[in-house]
Amino acid sequence: MLLMWVVPVGAAEVPDHPQVVVIGGGICGLVTAWKLEQRGYKVCVLETSDRLGGRIGTAHYGDLAAEYGMQEIWEKSPLLGITKELGLDLEGTDDAWSSLIIDNHLYPFVQDTREAYFQKLFTPAERKPFDAALKEMESIYTEATTKGLTPRVLATQNESYSDWLKARHLSRKVDMALRLTIEVELASNAESFSALSAILEYRTFLFGGEKNYHVKGGNDQIITRLAAALHGTVVLGARVTHAIRHMQDGKVVAEVLYL
Repeated sequence: MLLMWVVPVGAAEVPDHPQVVVIGGGICGLVTAWKLEQRGYKVCVLETSDRLGGRIGTAHYGDLAAEYGMQEIWEKSPLLGITKELGLDLEGTDDAWSSLIIDNHLYPFVQDTREAYFQKLFTPAERKPFDAALKEMESIYTEATTKGLTPRVLATQNESYSDWLKARHLSRKVDMALRLTIEVELASNAESFSALSAILEYRTFLFGGEKNYHVKGGNDQIITRLAAALHGTVVLGARVTHAIRHMQDGKVVAEVLYL
């Protein structure tokens, strides 16, 4: 059994000794704390910022809500089940693909379907290699998630996504469409992450695309609902400095110190 002591340095009040300390009050931390409490554990959540939620944030303007953090909840994400378990109302949102700006030219996604958008975006000659690249990524994704690091999958791990695209000799527009779509997801350029990372992240666009959802009224309701469901201590502005583990009476004991 892992026992956890929480020691606030310079604070006047020490929280009750929990069994588990969760460091970070974003969506992963809050779900972890909630699920542990459901199993009978005593939990303390330490969050370094002055708010819970991490990457989830909603700006409210009267009756309007706009996400400035996580926008979509994908149908294969465990979070979709969590939102339903919390009793939140969901609504479907747009297709995973979005408008693109390539060489200063805007290609707006204003059509009703991705197929109609692709027909507008690409010429027939461009569409064939675009579809072929997606099919190849689907094949690699399936192999990676069912068989692991096979030689073929390992090869994509050992080359950048930029080099992977170059090896397919794609036209400028097709290359940029495939590149930009994943660069904005990974918040970096295609030279800096592996082809395998890109392909695994492309999951939401492959196999016809995943449906995505949004909480009616704002995704920040997930955080509000989770925080209200917790019974243990939640400390904001808690910057963890040390996590020290040692043996005590035959048990592993951990001290978590924070400012």
